Order: sequence, then C-alpha cells, then structure tokens
Amino acid sequence: MMLAKINPTETGGRRFEFPRDTFAFANELHWEYHFDAAAGKTTFSKRNPKPTYAHRCFVLTRAARQFFYHARFDADQKLASDEIYRQLIREITSRISCR
Repeated sequence: MMLAKINPTETGGRRFEFPRDTFAFANELHWEYHFDAAAGKTTFSKRNPKPTYAHRCFVLTRAARQFFYHARFDADQKLASDEIYRQLIREITSRISCR
C-alpha cells in the first residue's frame, strides 16, 4: 500500500474518527483506551503489566493528526521501497500538525 501526500484541504472537512484514523500496530502505551461507539465515549486505565517499550500519547496523537491532515493510504498504488516510505514519513511528520 502506497502512502500518498495530499493537500490538507482534501480531507473534505470530515472529522477525525478514532477507530478509523489511528495507527495499526501493537498498543504499547502506558494507558489502555477503550472506545464505546454506542455511547460515543472513551475510557482508559493503566496498563498492567507496564509495557517494556512505551509510545507516549502526545507523540502518537501528533503523528495521527499529521497523517490525517497530510497523507492518504491508497491500496491501488504499488508498494514503494522502504527508503521512499521513510522520505514520505519524514516529510509528513516535519509539517505543522494543524491544517
């Protein structure tokens, strides 16, 4: 799947959706987050046992916001090399995390 750069206005004004727009890797945060779609609420609790390698909420939140505003994943694109993905990720994460 290719990561495509976009213009921030291409989000179409849609709101960030937590289940849809978060990252797809093992949750190694210090906190566990639980989203209740029916109630529209998120709850959290401390992770037990503590993770051996933890991602900080601020870093992940900022990165998710940057990807939401500045990138799209296009399943129709061919896979790129690791170096191209690194370059795209560096470009996206170097942007200001607002529109």
